[in-house]
Amino acid sequence: MDWREGRAIALVGGGPSLLETLPELTKYYKIIACGSVHDYLLDNNIIPDYCLICDPDPLMSKYLTKWHEDCIYLIASQCDKSVFELLIKGNGHVAPRCFIWNCGGEESFNQEMFKNQEISIPG
Repeated sequence: MDWREGRAIALVGGGPSLLETLPELTKYYKIIACGSVHDYLLDNNIIPDYCLICDPDPLMSKYLTKWHEDCIYLIASQCDKSVFELLIKGNGHVAPRCFIWNCGGEESFNQEMFKNQEISIPG
């Protein structure tokens, strides 16, 4: 492999070629699950280093039904409330490494969802 510093990352999204390329993911330094692919990777014994969710559609909560303690979750504040409920409140537990990027959501929503300001990244 001729990658810069031997540290290539994989930005993984859902799509028809993913099934063919799953074995290749073990070669990457870091794996970032983007959007709907998170649970699919976990179901195939691939633990992403990061999970990035920014889609405001409530449907995203259907693709993020579990979380893994070794994954860092980067969630945009514009995401639907159901996504936060899964990660922050799910079954009384909190995803241990969940960070919310505040991309200018409504202040009342932010105050309700982000009572612990330590997990919010304003920007």
